[in-house]
Amino acid sequence: MKMRTYVVVSALIFTLVALVHIVRLAQGWPVVLGTLSVPVWTSMLAVLVAGGAAIWGFSLLLKKA
Repeated sequence: MKMRTYVVVSALIFTLVALVHIVRLAQGWPVVLGTLSVPVWTSMLAVLVAGGAAIWGFSLLLKKA
């Protein structure tokens, strides 16, 4: 796999993860892992991390173009 393809796929996956967390925040979806209830604020953190990684990936693509 070429590096450009890897960056595109990674950026798209991080974008999808960020969007799912945004929807979770908007809809208030509960997440339960075993007996642990995951608080909604973790989705805010996940949006920042995944969104930042997606932006970074797309910015790498723009620099190479």
